[in-house]
Amino acid sequence: MYSSSLSTAKYNLIRRYLPVIKITKPRKYNEYQLLNGILYVLNYVIKWREVPTDFPQWIICYLYFRKLSIGRYFDVVNKLLANKASAHISIPLKHILIIRWIV
Repeated sequence: MYSSSLSTAKYNLIRRYLPVIKITKPRKYNEYQLLNGILYVLNYVIKWREVPTDFPQWIICYLYFRKLSIGRYFDVVNKLLANKASAHISIPLKHILIIRWIV
């Protein structure tokens, strides 16, 4: 677990806002792992190819990031996190800022 990683409780807050991905074959990685890979890249400002081996392959993280970006899902998650933060639920500011930076 890295400092950029979401806890499972925080992931559960945003999970319902993520797109449903049509599964054509068994998954190797789940959305939680993919999101943590994306947050790692954005938090540490590294190249996609430099994603540590603890996460899914860089290309899988990148393609999921593109899907979320094109679908404007980060807008929805950003609004959710901003509302939760204003309601004094403890979500680290860095996660709000990372999501905001993407939008």
